[in-house]
Order: sequence, then structure tokens, then C-alpha cells
Amino acid sequence: MNTEAQSHAPKFYGTTVIGERGQIVIPAEARRVAGLAPGTKIVVMGGPHGKMLLLAKADSVAEMISGMIEHMSRLEKLVTQDDATSYDSGGK
Repeated sequence: MNTEAQSHAPKFYGTTVIGERGQIVIPAEARRVAGLAPGTKIVVMGGPHGKMLLLAKADSVAEMISGMIEHMSRLEKLVTQDDATSYDSGGK
């Protein structure tokens, strides 16, 4: 498997236990790979049917949303242009 494919493959970092105060310890290798340092803001999202949790760095989530908005804006322009072209040619 090449390095690029390996970087996209899921990785198992180990297990952890929820403490009495509801805290978990993220394994050291996972923190290192993800660039997590003390004070890093993390977004916690729920998966389907409440069976999974997803942790993501808040700045990464913000970047992803900004990218999605940019792509949706481009798509909206393309759809709007196509609609205008369809109406113009259909009416003639």
C-alpha cells in the first residue's frame, strides 16, 4: 500500500475509559498525529442512532464548512446559469 493510501486509511490508536467526571484520555500517538495540544478546541459530534461519537479539531471543522460553502456557491452559480440558458433557449 502506498504512503498516500496509508494516510487515508482508518487507524486504530487503542482504547480509553470514561472517567468519573466524564473525561477521556486520547492516546498519545493519536494526539501527535492529529496535532492536538493542551488547549486545542475539539468539536464532539454524534453519529447515526447515537451509537458513535466523532471528535474533530474545531479549526478543521471551520475550514471544512468554509470549503463546502465555497463549493456550494460555485454549484449555485452553475445551476443558475444553466437554468437561465434553458429558459432562454426553450422560449425561442
